Parts: sequence; structure tokens; C-alpha cells
Amino acid sequence: MIEALALRHHPGIDGIYVLTSTPHAQPISGCQIINLAVHEVENSQGLLRRIWGEIRLGVAASKAVPSLITQSDILVISSPAYLSALILSTYARYRRIRYIIELRDIYPQVYAESGLIGSRSIFYRIFASLSRRMYVNAELIVAATNGLARVVLEDAPTADVRCVYNGYPARIANVSAPKHKKFTVCFHGVMGYFQDIQSLIDLASTLSTEDIDVIVIGYGNQAELARACDLPNFVFKGRLSFEDTILEISKCHVGLCLRKSGNISEDSFPVKVWEYLGLGLPTLVTPHCEAGTFLEENACGIQFEAGAVKDIAMKVIELKKKSELLFYMSSNCKKVGTQYTREKLGIDIAHLILDKL
Repeated sequence: MIEALALRHHPGIDGIYVLTSTPHAQPISGCQIINLAVHEVENSQGLLRRIWGEIRLGVAASKAVPSLITQSDILVISSPAYLSALILSTYARYRRIRYIIELRDIYPQVYAESGLIGSRSIFYRIFASLSRRMYVNAELIVAATNGLARVVLEDAPTADVRCVYNGYPARIANVSAPKHKKFTVCFHGVMGYFQDIQSLIDLASTLSTEDIDVIVIGYGNQAELARACDLPNFVFKGRLSFEDTILEISKCHVGLCLRKSGNISEDSFPVKVWEYLGLGLPTLVTPHCEAGTFLEENACGIQFEAGAVKDIAMKVIELKKKSELLFYMSSNCKKVGTQYTREKLGIDIAHLILDKL
């Protein structure tokens, strides 16, 4: 998105600044990166540390904004980090600075479904009110899924909401490595509350007599559950770099995205699914969700009810035995995936932003 904005040479753009808490952030052509003096906020942190980090990030960004932009400029705010977005959007309204929200998760619904706060609690109502105010006053909201866009419009019917998918980096389509000799399915990503790690282990147990391996890459508060699994066909690799993760996935035959049931999961299109598409791996998804519907409509994967381990195992075994079916679905992944690179989708978001300038 940022690179696409920098390349547009729009008369309304005389500078692009990126505020981040990411240490040693990679340079991006055409913009100036400003590293805020706060610890990086990421999913692997404990709850209290994450909350404190998001608050500090929002405050630090608010302090940095006045010297960078004027009322004729536009501030683009990503959420999550949710609390940072609340603080920054509130500050923008106070200073009458126009802002755009780039939304990849919906809060406080995530807090409620993960059991952090009750859906009828005073805290939920407060956060819901703040979110609604953030949406209503935004110049534009770019949502990562149609489900997120729908939820926002239910809260703020007058908001200008557009869906642009996350997609995957185009370069991963060129990654290739010999497949594992044994038929292998893989799972990767943050092992947070919504990931169904127990079903992943149960699936490995079911497949253990079928000469099929399950490789798991990731980290998070459920990682210990995976690390403790001692099944002979279950390989837990922990946290790897992005490049090593993509290389390992490219050696596998089928991708897995197993999540628990709930509204958050049903409206989701996880990044791991995009990466499987880019690498040409058919994907098996739980529960029935936006990603699963997309996969089935394009013959790139199949969706199941959450916890349907036996059904998933039967499909894995079928794909192992029917090489022509696996090849057909893999070819569809590569064909469909070319339309959803982050480079192309970044241009779509850039055009939406430029329209507001």
C-alpha cells in the first residue's frame, strides 16, 4: 500500500511518513520511517504487557503526528493494535485531522469471544461505543474481509467501508522445493485463542496409521500444547523466520487452517490461507467461514465444521490417494492466487486513499 502510494506521484502527496514500533524496520521506497521509542506490540506478548504496549504506542504516535501532518493531510491507522487505533483516532478527531482506518480484526468482539471481557459488561459497552465513534468519523474504512465490513456497517451504517483482501507477497509464488517423500500436511501461524490446536493433534493421531506427517510451525499461548505432543508423525518446529516458514510450507502437500467456531472465525480469511494459495497448496479449513467459501467456490480447498477431525482426515487420505485431484486443486490455487498478490491489492487500497485526497 505504501509503495503504491509513493509511486502514484499524486499532486496531493508531498510526503509519506510511517510511524511504527517495529525495531529495525525495513526501509520502504518513497517514504520516511519513524521508529517510535516503544516496545514492539505483537501477539506473543502476555495480555497486560500487550495492553500497556498498545496504549504506549497510541500515545507515542499521537505525540509524533502534529509535526508531520496538517489538517489537509490524511492519517492512515491500522487496527490492530486496537487500543492504539482508539487513542490515535480520538486524538485525530480532537485536532480535526482526517483519518482512514485499515481494519484487520474487529473489537471489542475479539475481546468477548476470547473470554477477556463479557459481551454484556460495562467494559464491552464502553469499547463498543468508542469503536462506533472511530468508525463514524473515519473518512474511509478498509476492511480485510467482507465479514468485517458487514459488522462495521451494522455499527455505523453511514460509514464508507470497502473490503480489500490481505493477499500474499508475490515473491512467494516463485518459491519451490522438492516435496517431502511422505505425504505431509502443514499448519503455521500464531497459536492464539482462536486456533484449534487440539484438533490438529487429534488429526495427526488419526493420520498416524496412514503414513502421513503433520508439520506445525508457530508460537503463541497454545504452543506448549503442540510442543508436548509426542506422536511419531507430528513435527513441531516452533517459530521460524518468514522465509524459512514459506520454504518449509512449499515442501508440503496440503495446508491446514483449523480454528474454533464463533463469529470471529466465521468472518475470517486468515493470512495463512493466502500463503497456501500463493504456494499452490489446497487448504482444509474449519469452521465454515469466508475463507472456506472462497476456497470451495474456486476449487482450491474444502471447509468443515470445527472439530470434524474424522472428515478432515478422510479428505487428507483421499488427496494422498488421488494425485489427479491434488494436482487439479493445486493448479486452481496458483491460477486464482495470481489475482490476490499484496502488490496488486496494495494498489487498490492506494487508489481508495487517493480518492480521499
